[in-house]
Amino acid sequence: MAWLSLLAIILIVFYGTAYISFSAKETGLFAWISEKSLARHWHGWLLGLTIFVVSGVLCFLTDNDVVILTMTPILLHLHGTHDIRKLLLIQFAGANTFSVFSLVSNPTNVIIASRFNIDYIKFIEIMWPIGIIVAVAVFTIGPKFKESIVLKPPHKTRTSENLIFSGIGVSCLLILLTTSRYTGLEIWACVLIILALFIFRDMLCKSLAHNLKQLPVRAGLIITSGLIAAEALSYFGFTESMATTLSNQGFIVAALAIAIISPLVAALIVNIPMAILFSSILLYTDFPHEQKIALISLVFLSSDISTLIFRRASLAGHMWQHMIEQDDGRNISRGYFAKYLAPAGISAMLIGLIFVVLQS
Repeated sequence: MAWLSLLAIILIVFYGTAYISFSAKETGLFAWISEKSLARHWHGWLLGLTIFVVSGVLCFLTDNDVVILTMTPILLHLHGTHDIRKLLLIQFAGANTFSVFSLVSNPTNVIIASRFNIDYIKFIEIMWPIGIIVAVAVFTIGPKFKESIVLKPPHKTRTSENLIFSGIGVSCLLILLTTSRYTGLEIWACVLIILALFIFRDMLCKSLAHNLKQLPVRAGLIITSGLIAAEALSYFGFTESMATTLSNQGFIVAALAIAIISPLVAALIVNIPMAILFSSILLYTDFPHEQKIALISLVFLSSDISTLIFRRASLAGHMWQHMIEQDDGRNISRGYFAKYLAPAGISAMLIGLIFVVLQS
């Protein structure tokens, strides 16, 4: 069954990159990067903008999960009296918002595009006009880090003889992911190659069991149950029934339904099953091709932005929260997240809805 193959690929990429990140963290790699890149005077707004843009550029080149797994531990190594929760929110917003600019920066983009024969150039034509407006809106409406401070990493960072290995390994992973669209090497294969090296190193260092215990098991269960639910709904004719209903209601009602309902569905079963479900529904609608493409652009947007409204609406959100909870004394409550990021996410979906309706 196709969904089982998809699930296997998702779990390999998600847990593979997660293990590499946790393993590299144990060697002190991210503490070292934090010290070298952030141990200087920064004006608050400039630091926030830099983190937003760097997260976005890395996402454009690789994958939003990879950005979360590399940028988050670097920021978590910052110590001091200042509150870095807003920096973490800015980083999270950048990694997910910039996913709308690249076909391969989010697995859901690839899944949806393959169903509608959307190539890289067509994706740019569809999503970049919306993405530029959304990115500006998210940064403008989202959290601001306004303090003028000296960012100090921990005075004692954990170092070992494996630090160089981790640095080379993570760098190779980023290079493989960045060039995969040109080399033809599948993303899951890139991850497996580097993962095998890290596991072998950790077996020699007797740290394999410790790193495995850090992986978020719950996220895997959620994506598995979400894909099963999406497959079951399709099997029992739900997608065809919803497609008929949306076709009868008209384009504007369909766009409004996707903009409102898809983030809620993503919050329940995460964004990948949500995208599969909604793209399946749109395949059966009677809308003209151009209107279908316009509607599918809303699904693209929702798969990336929903997690700014509901942080656990994506695997990246689950991993991000898991990493923060593991850090001593750090926590981002649902209320705090909703206060600073939900308005930006809701505004982004509203902008997408207006843009699609005006373009139709």
